[in-house]
Amino acid sequence: FTLLWEEHFDTLDLARWQTGTHTFVENAAQFTTENVTLESGYLKLSLTALDPPSAEGRSIAGGELRTLESFSYGRFETRARFARGSGVVSSLFT
Repeated sequence: FTLLWEEHFDTLDLARWQTGTHTFVENAAQFTTENVTLESGYLKLSLTALDPPSAEGRSIAGGELRTLESFSYGRFETRARFARGSGVVSSLFT
């Protein structure tokens, strides 16, 4: 095992990360950059109410962060506290 990358989220390196500003048909939330924040070395992806709703009729804003790099295989680890609530999907996609 050779560690290629470790992220401490002291700053948001936009050469490595991209925040989402889109959604998809099945999603109840509209992704926004405002819902991606860093606080004391923690990445926070939050949900907030949209008033008025988005142009697509979504009443929730959410946060998304993705890498600009591609990984074909390997070992991925995360420390996460997922959101509580009915219908809320917190996940790590590879």
